[in-house]
Amino acid sequence: RLYPHMTQASSRFTMTPWPTVSGHPSRTFQGRSRQPWDRTNWSLMADVEILDGETEGVIYAQGSFLDGFSLFVQDATLGFAYPMLGDAAVGRSTTTLLNGRITVGVLFERGNDETGVVNLVAQGRNVGSMSIPDATRISTMRGVDVGRDRHAPITGLYKAPFDFTGIVHSVDVRVERTDRPR
Repeated sequence: RLYPHMTQASSRFTMTPWPTVSGHPSRTFQGRSRQPWDRTNWSLMADVEILDGETEGVIYAQGSFLDGFSLFVQDATLGFAYPMLGDAAVGRSTTTLLNGRITVGVLFERGNDETGVVNLVAQGRNVGSMSIPDATRISTMRGVDVGRDRHAPITGLYKAPFDFTGIVHSVDVRVERTDRPR
């Protein structure tokens, strides 16, 4: 089970897997950051274990094909999908991921208008990026899945639930505070 740890002083929460009583992991967290994601910079970093070159699956998915995003591993690369008018914009790392315990993630930089840039990160290095022409849809996201995308997948590149076949040790989300008006 993933238990979110949120501090009052910041817009940060960390999800760490804990065993459940039934022995079946629950990897769904319903909730929302106290800061709106569409109006500011944010980061999502995951401590994961890539077992071998065949490791694949969703690390983190939030929302649905209408208003969410997904961070996933496919074909030994890190991927990010974001829906735009019925299609998903997809960014991928330019290098393959190393086997073993690594940190991967997303750094989102908000533009001065409704745009943004997603930078994919592995082991502290930028491994890919993509432009988001309309970042306003991020604000309507609901529901989080860690280690799978179990309902309405963000992208057609995989079929739900696309369970992560490695190990997700934790996910850390940080949303910058902002006074930017809606």
